Amino acid sequence: AVVGGLSPTPGRREASVLNGLAEGMARRGTKLGEFLGALPEVLSQAAGIAKDGGRPLPERLDAVRLLVHVPWDAASPALGALLADDQPQDLRIAATAALSTHGRPEVAGMLMASWKKALPALRREILEAMGRRPERIQALLDEIEADRMAPGELGASLLKAVLNHGDASIRDRAKKVVQNKMPEERQKIIDRYKTALGMAGDAKRGRDLFKTNCAACHKIAGVGTLVGPDISDTLSKQPEQLLVDILDPSRVIDNNYANFLVKTKSGTVLTGFISAQTASSLTLRRGEGQEDVVLRQDIEEMKSSGVSLMPEGLEKNVTVEGMADLIAFLKGWRFIDAPEREKR
Repeated sequence: AVVGGLSPTPGRREASVLNGLAEGMARRGTKLGEFLGALPEVLSQAAGIAKDGGRPLPERLDAVRLLVHVPWDAASPALGALLADDQPQDLRIAATAALSTHGRPEVAGMLMASWKKALPALRREILEAMGRRPERIQALLDEIEADRMAPGELGASLLKAVLNHGDASIRDRAKKVVQNKMPEERQKIIDRYKTALGMAGDAKRGRDLFKTNCAACHKIAGVGTLVGPDISDTLSKQPEQLLVDILDPSRVIDNNYANFLVKTKSGTVLTGFISAQTASSLTLRRGEGQEDVVLRQDIEEMKSSGVSLMPEGLEKNVTVEGMADLIAFLKGWRFIDAPEREKR
């Protein structure tokens, strides 16, 4: 009865009904496309609605979600078109999610074609889609091997999952690929500074080092400017991990703070992470909380740099002993001025 009441050209209500119906049927092991064999026109219209820029965005989003249940040959041209840079962010995210449900080998390439210009929310959706299937993880490793993507861009959770994957062929290849892409000079510096881990650092001296070297982008205990990720919750982090994060900040990148390079049509080059966005503009934030607002229509080129907003080279300003002090501050800033009994 529900299907019988649908018009051949679905509007938002019809698309919502079909999406709900499809989800319920999927839980029972039945596919909507098979059930609606007598009404192929209902599903075939979804691709056209999804691509129609004159339709309201909620209606287009409903149509995109319906493309999950449309055969690949009919769905893929629309989903591919909706990944384009000129499409609304919400549509690109929905198209990525819909594509990820199709187990076709072409999906990985379609998703990664959007990577360099993808903003943080879309990046998260792409990584989630790529991490779901073994062949897509292999495609991610292909991207890293070809220097089209840095290992750190996978983010901490996916990188850990790939390096510890249950499939030995993926796990072994991932370890080899990531190791080969690890900057040797950075690792040598980390190895040299490891002696700091065995030293008893002075948290108060570390606070002074933090003010001088880190406070332009980070804020702890009321000191500094919150530009980058909140690093105040360091109590649970091991000193070894803090050392790596400090000396090789691009080893693992929080994609919410991916550094973008934006070139405007007037020739201006801006850098920073995307701190805010609207349908017509982007806001780039950089050190000391400085921001640049750029209209989307003025952007000639935009891409992720593949490196952290936090620069390398802290070792030029901090000795090994100073690193012990800085880590002591990061680990114990809560207790730096507390009475002795509170430190126990």
